[in-house]
Amino acid sequence: MKGSGLILISLEKVEGESRVGFVIRKSFGQAVERNRIRRQLKEAFRLHWGKLRNHLDIIVIVEEKFKPRNFKELETRLLEELKKAKIIYNEKNSTFFNKIL
Repeated sequence: MKGSGLILISLEKVEGESRVGFVIRKSFGQAVERNRIRRQLKEAFRLHWGKLRNHLDIIVIVEEKFKPRNFKELETRLLEELKKAKIIYNEKNSTFFNKIL
């Protein structure tokens, strides 16, 4: 799913825990900026991990135009994209966030 500077790619698996990976190109900015965005995305996923569907591999590609002003804006934009991709649902999952590619 494209929009607001984030591209989400998801693949359903038959079994196993869900995982998430992040791709942030060098053209996004210096390493400090790329690492800050990666840390914030990891935290946003950690906070909302229980809302995600089970048995998914998710890749989040961050485009150069994705420049949130603060964590709350990043979190809001990520949740919007996850809802568009139908990756989030309302029930709590029993899986725990412990797999980050």
